[in-house]
Amino acid sequence: MSDDSLALLEAQAFQLILTADEGSLDLALKELQRVDPGATVAHEFAPGVLLLNGTKSFADIAAAWEEQPPIFARHIVPVQSVLYVDEGADWREVLEVAMVAEILPYLEPDLPFSVQSRIFPHAPMKPFEVNQ
Repeated sequence: MSDDSLALLEAQAFQLILTADEGSLDLALKELQRVDPGATVAHEFAPGVLLLNGTKSFADIAAAWEEQPPIFARHIVPVQSVLYVDEGADWREVLEVAMVAEILPYLEPDLPFSVQSRIFPHAPMKPFEVNQ
């Protein structure tokens, strides 16, 4: 990955997904807010899975947690792309366009990568379909 791509990716990484045990979610959020006091909850996807808006980049938070690891937060993942699809609309073409324009430019062809997707309960799709 080129330095320019890394810089652009880091600049866009102010939205995160935070995961924690459902019973410790408030403590995990406090751990994050010690590093990024401006972090706010944008959405709760599921018990223990939050979408957060923050003022610090993923790289800054990861570096801080490398020095002093959290106890309650399990994972933080930078959000690289968000798709809004109207209910009942065909989402496959929208997803393909987003992948080509927003995600594939950051991937090295010879390196493996992982896809994480979060889908709202009313959406007529399954994570397996999206990840295919």
